[in-house]
Amino acid sequence: QRRVAITAGFHAVLSALSRGTFPPSLFKTLMSEYYMRNTDVSKGLSGKKRKAVTAYESEYGEVIPSGVWLDRSGVLGASVTGLLPDGKGILDVRCLYKYQDVDDITTILELNDKNFHLRFGGVEEGEGVTLNRDHRLFHQVQGALALSGRSYCHVVTYTHRILHVYRLEREDTWAEYNLPLLRDFYRTHLFPKLCGKWGLDNVVKDLKQINEPLSEV
Repeated sequence: QRRVAITAGFHAVLSALSRGTFPPSLFKTLMSEYYMRNTDVSKGLSGKKRKAVTAYESEYGEVIPSGVWLDRSGVLGASVTGLLPDGKGILDVRCLYKYQDVDDITTILELNDKNFHLRFGGVEEGEGVTLNRDHRLFHQVQGALALSGRSYCHVVTYTHRILHVYRLEREDTWAEYNLPLLRDFYRTHLFPKLCGKWGLDNVVKDLKQINEPLSEV
């Protein structure tokens, strides 16, 4: 099916909303003709991500395969690699290629790479390892937590030498503030462009096929 829901790019959309500008590249990304034929994300895992999940399971326990979770409006979605059997957690896997030969996570953090998803926390954060809130992953995981209804995420950073797990808690204020903004962006900006590209009837048909009412958009 055509991509008629925002299933990625929360960070990009929220950044555009904060600036008040919506470049063509944003819509090109959101409207790219990817297909969601397979909503079982685990079946589409790369070889390295499969190894990461296996390594995680050997140390922490079972991961239940998951897929795409939709917002009640049917126009926002999030891919979840796996669910944790306690009924509260989800799993997200980050496979490192740039730093694949580094021996430990501390060495990477000491480089102060602003594009890395982890960083050293400040005093108020316990001065340990924390997620970089300016990184797109923060919004991606908060969105996945909000849509799946789970309370925390184990963010796995993996190489053949590193298996690092960071626990990120769900922030309800993130969903309360940002989900309405994302829905409004879809209705006001993206939906008209989707209809212009594929036609209103096709977009409505696709939305119905994912069993969510267009009336809530």
